[in-house]
Amino acid sequence: MPPTLLVQVHTEEEFDWQAPFDRKATATTSVPQLPRLQAVFDAHGTAATWAVDWPVVEHPGMAEGLATWVRDGRAEVGAHLHPWVNPPFVEEVNRTNSFAGNLPPELEREKLGRLVAQIEARIGVAPRTYVAGRYGVGPNTLRALVELGFRIDGSATPPFDFRAEGGPDFSRFPVSPYRYDGVPELLGLPVTGGYLGLLRSLGRVLMPLIDAPLAKRLGVEAILSRLAVLERVRLSPEGFSLAEMQALTRRFHADGERVFTLSLHSTSILPGGSPYCATESDVVELLGRLDRYLGWFRGEFQGRIQSHLSFADTLAEIEGGARPWASGRADSTGAGQAQFEARADVGRKSAQIPPELPGQTPRERQA
Repeated sequence: MPPTLLVQVHTEEEFDWQAPFDRKATATTSVPQLPRLQAVFDAHGTAATWAVDWPVVEHPGMAEGLATWVRDGRAEVGAHLHPWVNPPFVEEVNRTNSFAGNLPPELEREKLGRLVAQIEARIGVAPRTYVAGRYGVGPNTLRALVELGFRIDGSATPPFDFRAEGGPDFSRFPVSPYRYDGVPELLGLPVTGGYLGLLRSLGRVLMPLIDAPLAKRLGVEAILSRLAVLERVRLSPEGFSLAEMQALTRRFHADGERVFTLSLHSTSILPGGSPYCATESDVVELLGRLDRYLGWFRGEFQGRIQSHLSFADTLAEIEGGARPWASGRADSTGAGQAQFEARADVGRKSAQIPPELPGQTPRERQA
């Protein structure tokens, strides 16, 4: 199997990432700029999954444009839940509740259900891929996704840990596609992320120390990154260079991985729309990095780019509907805190890869 790349876009409203969450922060000024991003995808035959949230799907231009891209086979539509701007509006707006998986199960289910219905009504396609806003899956999310007809959860982002904010911990999640214990019909496609640098093999051990409040104040992570000692990298043109994206891809490929997921935010295509792009020059540079990475992946790296649902169909044929790639479970720990973690054996041994996929070897897979 050649290396396979999946692409997902967190398609959302603009808001101040450093300010308190606000139900009134629903601007979608970036929507008219998104054809610039689609043009990059088109140039490389990339059918990205645009995971849209409530304010975006309400924008008439986005609904019309995305419906056209989907109809032409140039894109897929997914769902992206930002609970503070998605009805019903009954919960307190705060940091903990910004992770949808922390909400009462019936409320998370209701918000998701309304979002699915609105996407289908305005775009004409029911979403089958879910990407939680703020990566905020929780112990009841999987049940809601299955009930609503989702096939894919693209929320996990190893090796990042959001427990300090009341969110989920993906530090021990597999980087390979996986299925969850008790929910075999739902495929997990994590965003590719891991460690680079001289001490990358110690990333899981050292990162909790680096994430400690004092180390954060001292900027230890940035220092270690500049010295090429240890760097936590996500496969994204946001905040990461082309060289870093390529190095991460090569590293996991050498470890036997063949499936990679790249992600970015729609708001980065608007100057000032996200922390990653303050100016038009920043936007041009980001689009250029993305363009060069996609070209490199298809060219020099000899990979292919596939949509989420197309990949899920391919995998289902190989699995015969019965063979999981890895195991996971939902768990809950702490008052009001969603803890969503892979089973303890994931990370100590390989995911269960179907032997029909050439190049996948039974080895330890660490984010």
